Amino acid sequence: MRAAMTDPEGAVYDATTGGRPKLSGKRQQAVLATLKREPNLTTIELAEAVDVAPNYLYGMMPRMKELGLVQRQGKLWSVVD
Repeated sequence: MRAAMTDPEGAVYDATTGGRPKLSGKRQQAVLATLKREPNLTTIELAEAVDVAPNYLYGMMPRMKELGLVQRQGKLWSVVD
């Protein structure tokens, strides 16, 4: 798992490489807020809930998992406690 750090606005950075934010901002926060309200959603259900294309989440969710923000069981995503 990569080391994650968060800036004051809530953007998550990869602490090992620095530089620009990884998964910065509004979409990441929308995904996390949605999964806190409605845990165990599929990628397609989550995409509909946050109003983004599923393909966007297919790229974003594995990176969020690497940072330890979310977990996956089968096809279902949830927030890591």
